[in-house]
Amino acid sequence: LFKNISSTEISAINIVSINGVFIKNLLYGSLLSGLNSYTWDGKDEKGYFVKSGIYFAVVDNGIYKRFVPIIIMNALR
Repeated sequence: LFKNISSTEISAINIVSINGVFIKNLLYGSLLSGLNSYTWDGKDEKGYFVKSGIYFAVVDNGIYKRFVPIIIMNALR
């Protein structure tokens, strides 16, 4: 995930399922001005890998929310 901002702001980045169920918090705090990059390891809050499916990274700064789609495809075992 990349986010380019013009000034420092407080933001949250959460991962949610396509049904809106909370999966994991990636960030809650200050984003510095400029380009910010975040990586999700595909795990939930308990450390388990999520199932294949469509998820969203929700970037929320209190004024607007941006939904970034993520597709997870796990290999068959």
